[in-house]
Parts: sequence; C-alpha cells; structure tokens
Amino acid sequence: MNYQIGAVLLLVAICSVVDVNARDYFPWKPGFCPRPTIKGELDVKRFFRDRWYVAKSTGVYLFQLGGTCAATVANVSEDGTEIRMLHYQYEPLLKTYTKVYGTAKSKFTSYMGIYSPVEYDALGFGIPQFEVPFVVVDTDYDNWAIIYMCKQHPGGFKSELGWMMTRVRGDKSHIETMMSAQKLIGNEGFIDEVNTDCGADEPKL
Repeated sequence: MNYQIGAVLLLVAICSVVDVNARDYFPWKPGFCPRPTIKGELDVKRFFRDRWYVAKSTGVYLFQLGGTCAATVANVSEDGTEIRMLHYQYEPLLKTYTKVYGTAKSKFTSYMGIYSPVEYDALGFGIPQFEVPFVVVDTDYDNWAIIYMCKQHPGGFKSELGWMMTRVRGDKSHIETMMSAQKLIGNEGFIDEVNTDCGADEPKL
C-alpha cells in the first residue's frame, strides 16, 4: 500500500513541476474518433518532405508531458513505398528534445482525409511499440497543414492529437485559414504552441 501511495505522490509532484494536469497526463477521454471529409488525392512526396512546425495543438497523445517547439520532419523512401517521420518537442526543464519515430506505407496515405496506420517507435529501439491512425485533414503543401491522430479504446474512450502546422516556425499568417479548414474536432480545443527559446540542434531523420 505504501508504494502505491508513493507512486501517486510522485506523479502529482511531476505534474506540478511540469505544469500539466491529470487529464493531459492520461490522454484517454470520452468519445469516438471522428471521420474526416475526404478531400481527394494526397501528394505524398510533396507533403512528407522537410519540416512542419506546430503552430497550434490539441491533445498530448505522443508526448505525455508538455513541451515547446514541437515539429515534424519527414521524407519518403527512394522507391516511394515508405514514409518516415520524426515528431519532436523541446523540454525546457531538461534542455533537450524528446523524439518519436514513425513509419507508414505510402499506399495507405494516398488520400487526404482518410486515416492511415503509422507505427511508432517511442523508445528509439528501431522496433515499433504501438500503432496510431493518422490523417492529413487539409493542406496547401507549401505553407500550412492540419494533421490529426486518434486511437479508439474500449468503452467509448479515445486518445487524440491534433496539430495545425506551418512550414516556417512561428508563422501565424495562416491561422485563420487553418481554423476555417479545421472543423473535425472543434477549434476551441487548440492552444498556441510556444515557438521561442527552442533548443539548438533540432533533431534530424
């Protein structure tokens, strides 16, 4: 019993230090994963290239603790069959970046608005530990994009993560466009991403 109490106290202490609440730390929430509107074919090679920087976000599915300067760098294999992604964010207290590697098959990501499975390696072992449905909600490829991840759990619960992203870190000129395009899960859940005082040497694929 004592060790259980100790574990709870430790969790509370961690949450208080990093300024997250229990709802965020345990990302399950009531509800069902929504179905996006199919927008047509997705130009995979054009979308999954270079970096996307998070401008606004909702949910903390991939990163259990709050961070700053979140971004994604991606590329497509030479034969065009595999998509490689690296999601990362900066942890100011630790002064380091945390990373999650993902891989997907390009044949499953041919359409904008259709969920495709992405296998994630959160431990950096080169072996996926879990799979998350991932969807490109909308994008103009060169300036802004909206992505959404949602995992359905038994009993009517889900874990979700939504990112409004731009090609330039801190670019807010496309927020209105993204807010208008993003009707999937409601704009009220999105908060501004902190994109200042980011650490040097951003992760690369």
